[in-house]
Amino acid sequence: MEKLDSHYIDSLEEIKSRLQSSETLQTFLEEEAEEGFQALRDEFEPEIHQLYTEIGNKKPLQLLDLEQRLFDAEFEGIYLPKILGYTVLRGDVNEFVKYRRPQDQFGLAVKALANCNNFDLLKNKTGQTLQIGFSISSDIWVSNLVDHIENKRSRQFFEGIRTNTINDEAERKIALNKYARQFEGAPYHSAEFPNTPEDLKSLYIPLKDFLLNRVKSFTDNSSIKPYLVALIKNEKLYHLSEFWDLVFIIHNFYPLEAADAQTLFSLINDNRKHSPEFSQQYFKFLHHMHMEGMKFDTEIDRHAKSLLDPDVQDDVKRYYELVEIIHSKGYMHEDTIEAVRNFYDSNEGLSVINATVRNTILGYFNQLLSNLEVDDYQNYFEISKIFNTYMKIFSNEKFNQDVQSLNQNFIQKLLVKFNDKRGKDYQDIKKFVTSHFADLEYMKEKDIAELFKSKRKKATV
Repeated sequence: MEKLDSHYIDSLEEIKSRLQSSETLQTFLEEEAEEGFQALRDEFEPEIHQLYTEIGNKKPLQLLDLEQRLFDAEFEGIYLPKILGYTVLRGDVNEFVKYRRPQDQFGLAVKALANCNNFDLLKNKTGQTLQIGFSISSDIWVSNLVDHIENKRSRQFFEGIRTNTINDEAERKIALNKYARQFEGAPYHSAEFPNTPEDLKSLYIPLKDFLLNRVKSFTDNSSIKPYLVALIKNEKLYHLSEFWDLVFIIHNFYPLEAADAQTLFSLINDNRKHSPEFSQQYFKFLHHMHMEGMKFDTEIDRHAKSLLDPDVQDDVKRYYELVEIIHSKGYMHEDTIEAVRNFYDSNEGLSVINATVRNTILGYFNQLLSNLEVDDYQNYFEISKIFNTYMKIFSNEKFNQDVQSLNQNFIQKLLVKFNDKRGKDYQDIKKFVTSHFADLEYMKEKDIAELFKSKRKKATV
């Protein structure tokens, strides 16, 4: 946990001072009505949230210290419901929808709620959060937490939550996913960086998820780069596969300053020279990133290539030479198609390197159809022919299914826009799909007929 910057502490203290001296608080203390507490939240919660968001965006490793300062009783608990939600979602969850490690920050938030002067007004706003958090935590951890709450009234409330946890794994997963959607886009993610091999084993998954989340959602990652540099310099971790997965994330997604980039360059290329497993491990990483939905564009790939020593002859070098052809000439160019075919045929069909090539091409297809306007469907008719070319090169069922799904989804978008069955646009789309989709194996003939089948209206009596 990184300590909060002094100017953020000053801002927090200034908010707390104004809150404690506000007329809104005095009115609430005199009347002790729920409306008065809501008025207090309406006045001060937005600026606390604004400060939280700024810190989450710029200094995410300081979030835990910020939250603990917000547990101060003089903040009257007005931001506690949100903090409880953040701490529940921040936890590292396993395949059984249970935390891999105890969530200490969640425990501190529960204790802050239990001891809050406004507990009775807050408890009904936190029931769902507590049920999710207790359900994902171990029974022993929850029992120990609740049993040590001194406030009897609070303890009874938490005991009620404890007896209504979600025991079914599938139901927990559904409940957690539904709950998480309420916080999409909120910058609550934070992480710890390992110093020892033991640390890395326990911190690897949440740290990996944190780093990827920062790449997807945030542009300013300058505050965590010193920790990334310290990580790649930590020789005690070099023998662990988890370490190399993190190095590959840094390699692809976190450009470093000159001297630090040279350190990364030396680390990667020394391993390329001396580890026979390097290429296989690297392609497994790239394949996993594609499956995670990470986007690899020209800038990312060229940056990754710049950190590779061109004198080292391996499959990684071959792959980036191919990727450069794809980026520079485009995947529709005859030279690119031939280069992909030759590269693909030189490897085993089901190898992870070929899976990476398929994912690269599929990424282009996805980007094309995601950005293509429905009004440009005539261009789609021409472009779609290239899809079948790559399907023949790869001869891979999973790739074919993914391409089929992309095309079917785009046709559905077209039919939503052009739904006049007597209109020229609709007829053009129907003609194209009827003529080509069966031959291209995007759809079966009976499904095509069903797609354009006129739905009879029920007769009214």
